[in-house]
Amino acid sequence: MEKETYNYYQSSLEKFDYFILGIIVVVCGFLTKEINFAPIGLNIETMQLCSLLIFGISGIASFKRSEYQIQQYKFNYIQLVGRRIGSVESEVLTEDKLNRILRKSYICYVLRNSCLVAGFFNLHLVKSAWCICPRLTSQLTTRLRRT
Repeated sequence: MEKETYNYYQSSLEKFDYFILGIIVVVCGFLTKEINFAPIGLNIETMQLCSLLIFGISGIASFKRSEYQIQQYKFNYIQLVGRRIGSVESEVLTEDKLNRILRKSYICYVLRNSCLVAGFFNLHLVKSAWCICPRLTSQLTTRLRRT
């Protein structure tokens, strides 16, 4: 029963990570298609570019998290096989490596989720500023270009 529950948890976690990665890729594709290019400065186009970069960082962190999870499964397997045959060396080596991989996976998890939230917040800010007050944003852009 415990093994089935763990396998269900593990497959659900993988599916959720792939789902989040798919959302990130779709949003990056949408932003790439919809972005307007202009000189870098304090303007809407630069904010859109920042959103794209934030989502790109989130996508890279998501890929790395998936890679670290695969390595974690590998080292868990090595650790289990090493305990069955009584190998102390493989147990010590993999325990240290496993802890490093778990730490890196957690860092990628936090980075992915933080960048995802920051990217959506930035994108919402850009879209709402453009929709609510386009005149104000165009005036601000014009004033900044003059200086």
